[in-house]
Amino acid sequence: MPGPELLNEKEFSYKTNAYLSMCFKIVTPSMALGVVSSLLAVGDFEGLDGLVTQNAIAEIKKNYLTLNVQQRQELEVKLNDIYFCFPYQIGIMLEDGSQQRFVEVTVVYHCLRDFDEIKKEDPSLQTINQYKDRIFVCNYRFIREYTKGVESDWIINRLNHFKPSNLG
Repeated sequence: MPGPELLNEKEFSYKTNAYLSMCFKIVTPSMALGVVSSLLAVGDFEGLDGLVTQNAIAEIKKNYLTLNVQQRQELEVKLNDIYFCFPYQIGIMLEDGSQQRFVEVTVVYHCLRDFDEIKKEDPSLQTINQYKDRIFVCNYRFIREYTKGVESDWIINRLNHFKPSNLG
């Protein structure tokens, strides 16, 4: 697939599904973001089992402990808050000395809390700069084994959420 394209959710799901047969247990990568982020917001790490790798869950638990209550609540992403997303990177990995093959897809989501309400008030989004504190980015990396004869589901093996306004 050529370099990153800006796609709306429908186009992204279609292109990703067509290109990689992306059958995540929850249907689309964005739905996975919604479910996983909701579980994170309430600290339900057991609910992540089967959706996120155990190594990633262990790392998430460590980082979760450093967050305050408000930051934890802000982890939840509503699908209506996603204003664009794109596949950032697609990688195919071959394990040395074996026939194992894996595909990884990193998806980047740009979100604006209460995006639907803001869009109703300002359809052209001319005032988006005043909402800098509501903008956040989520990076989710999905992996699936594609070894011949192996049935595998997509699972998240790395994720992060951040607010660009907190970086500078």
